[in-house]
Amino acid sequence: MRYKVILGGDGSELFIHEINNSQKKVISEMKLSEHPEESDFDRIEEVLGEKWDCSEEVFFGVYSKSHYISVFDEDENFIWESDEEYFVDKPIDEHYFIDFKRENVLIIESHLKGDFKEYILDIEEPFDPNKFDFKVMEFNNEIQIVTDLKYENQEMKKIPISDDNWTKGIYFHIF
Repeated sequence: MRYKVILGGDGSELFIHEINNSQKKVISEMKLSEHPEESDFDRIEEVLGEKWDCSEEVFFGVYSKSHYISVFDEDENFIWESDEEYFVDKPIDEHYFIDFKRENVLIIESHLKGDFKEYILDIEEPFDPNKFDFKVMEFNNEIQIVTDLKYENQEMKKIPISDDNWTKGIYFHIF
């Protein structure tokens, strides 16, 4: 049987920028964390020496406490949807949990809402929502996002989706 699986909700696109001590000092003086709505992105890009949304490391996913997983059969009939607590009590397989701790890093968090990822699930047995597993990225104990889903420890085929999400604000984290 073939299923379409959608991962969505509230989440982020995280742009990770390595910064040196002098960049960190200038960025800290800009007080970005206190007044993100007043941010001067031209000045931020000048200090970084690159566009703010073009970093080498970018992570995209939903917050573990504000998400949904929707499952449809091959005829687009609704099969199942998680509640917002689905990931909260589920144990995380250690090799899917990445604890990202570094210093001298600027994380620019673009808060998004909508559908993030879409997958195709081909299985022989009946669908069982308890067989989902997930990859979690945690950044300096401040941001935790679910970046990927698996089913019964198997990769599902990802389907490119058009930008079916929208920005809800920009936030800055300096470490």
